[in-house]
Amino acid sequence: MLFIGALINSCGSGGAGSSGTSYGGPGSAYTATFTPGNGFSIEKRTTVGGSVDFTVAGTYVTLSSGFLKLTVDSVTGSGGPTVGAQAYGLQIPGFAFLLKPFDSGEIIPMVALNDCPTSDLSLNWIVTDYDGGSSLISGADLFGTFSYTYATNSPSIPTRYDLGYNSLGAGTSLTIDTCSGGVVTIDGGAGNMWLTQGGGALVRTAGGTIVATKSAYYNPANIVKTFTGILFDQSQSGANQTQPLSITFNSTSSGTGAVYTDVENGVVSTTDVATISVSSHNSPSNGFFKTTVTTAAGSNPMLCQVSANAGGSGKTMLFCVGVSPGDGTNTKLYNMIGISQ
Repeated sequence: MLFIGALINSCGSGGAGSSGTSYGGPGSAYTATFTPGNGFSIEKRTTVGGSVDFTVAGTYVTLSSGFLKLTVDSVTGSGGPTVGAQAYGLQIPGFAFLLKPFDSGEIIPMVALNDCPTSDLSLNWIVTDYDGGSSLISGADLFGTFSYTYATNSPSIPTRYDLGYNSLGAGTSLTIDTCSGGVVTIDGGAGNMWLTQGGGALVRTAGGTIVATKSAYYNPANIVKTFTGILFDQSQSGANQTQPLSITFNSTSSGTGAVYTDVENGVVSTTDVATISVSSHNSPSNGFFKTTVTTAAGSNPMLCQVSANAGGSGKTMLFCVGVSPGDGTNTKLYNMIGISQ
């Protein structure tokens, strides 16, 4: 299975136009297009600008649960899924979406690319794919702030934090080598960035993948909603690592997350459930909130960032990074990503 969903502030509007809607992003390098008539295609490359490893094409239908159900009709190249494989996803057309790889693994975010930025950016970021070796609560930089100054073409990472909420100081300086169509090469080819005029950014380096949205104060009432999304739990294996998810906050201080057992009919589990307790809003800086997530396996910290009215869509998006509940080693990543219904 793969799961595809809407993600990140980005430019664009409406559904697929006469020529379709395209997205790009890391993992290693994916390009996806939704075409008129409910068609889609996905290309995967090992490197940005490299040759195509495989191409998947097919059709999709929209389910009552809000997910898209995609069916693979053709596959070319090597390493792709089989014909007839099905996928579930979520989309805000023309903004962005995320891709769960065809095998097990972390969520891959993608954005609707536009021109390179023409003004300064101030963003919050979280990690959705961590390749480092540090404890997630002591030394692993898993969220923080990102700044881009247009006049000097200078990106920087002013703040970094681990999930013990320890400040790790500023990140190392970054250098932009080239930028074309919103795709940036940084630090002599050591990484890539995918930027949008709508205020979103993705960064992929040897250390992992970063998802970024505009840094701004939010009203805590903006999270009191039901969100449809995706869960990644590194403590699980195979297809159980990444699953469709429903998140509901009944107040500004507490919520629940439940895995879907029947995506097509919108049925969620009554046993595979997480309780989310919010301890503070707009902390450690505007746009973030701190939580503890608890399942039958145990409890661990989780930090979320809020993107209200994402891309002018009227939707609120949540991007969360935590330690897998019950993981006593503090090394297993846990991501929840949701879009308000």
